Amino acid sequence: MAAVAALMLEANKLNVLTPTAIKGVLQLTAVDMDDPNTPSFDAGFDFRTGFGLVNAETAVQTVNFTPAFIQNLNLTSLCSARPDSTRRWRIRNPNPFNVRVTWEVFRTSQRNTVIAPPGDSFFETVTVPGSPNTTIISWVDEKGKTKRNTKASSGARCGGGREGAEEILAATADGLELLTAYPNPFSGRINLLLVGDNAGPVDVRVFDGKGSVVYNRRHAPETGNSEIALDTESLPSGLYMVQVNRQGQAKTLKVVKQ
Repeated sequence: MAAVAALMLEANKLNVLTPTAIKGVLQLTAVDMDDPNTPSFDAGFDFRTGFGLVNAETAVQTVNFTPAFIQNLNLTSLCSARPDSTRRWRIRNPNPFNVRVTWEVFRTSQRNTVIAPPGDSFFETVTVPGSPNTTIISWVDEKGKTKRNTKASSGARCGGGREGAEEILAATADGLELLTAYPNPFSGRINLLLVGDNAGPVDVRVFDGKGSVVYNRRHAPETGNSEIALDTESLPSGLYMVQVNRQGQAKTLKVVKQ
C-alpha cells in the first residue's frame, strides 16, 4: 500500500495529493471482491474484503495528469491585528484546482509548504523587526518551471479605517524580481532586495530629482535571492529613482532620503 501511494505522489505533477485524497483514489479504483461468507456477491465495501484489491496501475493513472496551463498565483500583504508580532498574507489561486505552494520570508528560516485551493487562502508569518518582511511564494507551472510572486509587508494594522490601504505592490518579473528598497524613507545607506534564478552582474543607477545620475555601479550579488547595499550616505535629502538592470531586464523604484 505504501509503495502504491509513493508511486501516486511521484506521478501527480501538481504535487497536491493529500493522504485523504490518496485513500479516496485507492478506494475508488480498487477491484471489488466478494465476501465468501455471504450468500450473494457483495458489491462495494464489505467487512471481509474491505473495498477490494488495490489496483496500483489504475490508481497511478488516475492521478497522473498535468493541466494544459497553470495561471499565476497572486500574493497580497494584508493588515494584521498585531503587525508588531505577526503579518498576514493572502494567496489568490485563479485555477480551478489546488496548487502546492511554498512560502518563505526573505533572509529568515521561516518557510512552509501549503496547498492553495481555488480562490483565496491565508497564512501568517512572524514579524521580523527592522525588516520589510518580504515574503516569497513559489510554485511549479505546467512546464515544470518554478514561478514566484513576492511582496513586502505593508505593516498596516487592521481597524481604524485602514483596511482600504492594506495592499502593497512590489515589482515582479519571471527573471529579475526587484522586491523592495528598504528602509524607505532612508537616512544613510539603502538596501535592495532581489529574487530570481538569473546569475550575472546587476547594474544600479540612482537619479536625483533633476534626472542626473548620482550613483552608477555594477554589483555581483549571489545567484538567486540576494541583497545589495548601496552607499548613498553622501547624497543630500530628497527624492530619488533607483534603476536596477540585469541582463536587459530593468526595474525602477522611487525612494526618499530624509
